[in-house]
Amino acid sequence: ILNGNYAPNRLSSAWKPTGIAFEFHDDVLELDSMSSPTKVTFFQVKTQKTGTWTLSGISASPGAKGKTAKAKPGAASPEKKLSFAAKMYDNYKRFPGHTDRLVFVTNQMCSDLAEGHDETKFDTAAASKIESFRKRLKEQDPDFLEEHSKLFHFCCSTMNLVSFSDTIMGAVQKFVIEQTGMTDTSTYAFALIWNAASGSAWTSTSPLFPACPNRS
Repeated sequence: ILNGNYAPNRLSSAWKPTGIAFEFHDDVLELDSMSSPTKVTFFQVKTQKTGTWTLSGISASPGAKGKTAKAKPGAASPEKKLSFAAKMYDNYKRFPGHTDRLVFVTNQMCSDLAEGHDETKFDTAAASKIESFRKRLKEQDPDFLEEHSKLFHFCCSTMNLVSFSDTIMGAVQKFVIEQTGMTDTSTYAFALIWNAASGSAWTSTSPLFPACPNRS
């Protein structure tokens, strides 16, 4: 979904039904089953208007050297706040035996990785870059091991993530038209379905996700 080609890639006889959850432990989750999931991919979605990302920027805490973030009253100090990557890693710690990938999705490229819109492993970066990434994660979380960096992936989406809800609604409508041949479709009707789905609760009988709490 987030890369604009989710549905077409799943239209094959080999594809097994999967589940998608929003704002449930992370921005987006992909489950290998709706009723009894055993594997999950976590997607962290971040946007920026200009520039490129770096592994350093993704793994640097707000209190790192060179950062100018200020803590709000009652909030944790910048030095104690976790980076985007460390927050992603926290999902792995919650579900260590079930996490398939941790994907950082954004609208800008990463200068440390190959250009393009295909999902790319952090581990494909230059040795010095990935070693620095691992070091920063280890500083923020002592449980982090070198082998855990293989979980991290980067995806520069082809979609307009700044207004992702409108974009996804339009993409779903386009997909239905292409697959069914329907030409008389209503954007308003899709909006009603989208808003209803956005506010609905998802439940599972799997011990992996026994309930549907709000995102923490």
